[in-house]
Amino acid sequence: MLVKTKGIVLHHIKYSDSRLIAQIYTELHGRQSFLIRNPHGKKTSLTTGLLQPLFMIEMEAYHKTSREIQHLKELKPLIIFQSIPYDIRKSAVALFLGEILYRTLREEEPNPPLFEFLQNSIHYFDLIREKFLWFHLIFLVHYTRFLGFFPNNNYSRTRTYFDLREGSFTESPPAHPHHLQPDESRLLNDLLLSSLHKPFDPGRNGHFRKYMLEQLLTYYRLHIEGMGEIRSAQIMQELFH
Repeated sequence: MLVKTKGIVLHHIKYSDSRLIAQIYTELHGRQSFLIRNPHGKKTSLTTGLLQPLFMIEMEAYHKTSREIQHLKELKPLIIFQSIPYDIRKSAVALFLGEILYRTLREEEPNPPLFEFLQNSIHYFDLIREKFLWFHLIFLVHYTRFLGFFPNNNYSRTRTYFDLREGSFTESPPAHPHHLQPDESRLLNDLLLSSLHKPFDPGRNGHFRKYMLEQLLTYYRLHIEGMGEIRSAQIMQELFH
């Protein structure tokens, strides 16, 4: 059946000289694999250009539920990005978040609230011109709402240690090593109270960004079995230290 849907590109690989396989999170069917013919000539760069991480596209595809790999007929940009492809820091964030989504999005069914969250967040990230150095951390925090382990925001003057295993703040440090100290816990509380659609600048330096990224990735690994290594995290640490 030929269907039209919106999609968010997660990842693509070369399958042969003339074909690609792309992982795309679609509005109608969740995460799907697509076989894409990659013609020679000018259209080649156009096709591969639209298949970069986090690019939002409109597509026509031949969808069959019993088939593991769907066949893409046509694709075009849903939104023409203004800054992500041209800013090295934003491109790195897109690569990183694309890998996060690739490793964690496993639903092969529609989830309209999640798709809307992703679409709006990516669009806003493309539009903002300043104070986006913390965006990837805010995204990681708020994305957990859809993964089922959003932290319990019970932070207070007495509950100043965040337990990464339990996902909540405690009055004293837990016996295991997976927890945040009071200063970092306060920063996490700020992230929990922040919005993806407003500039965020907590007045902390790159050391805190680096540390929080490491801890949030640990938090993900503790709650998502088999998530694996996020290879692009090293690039993030170098660019946003």
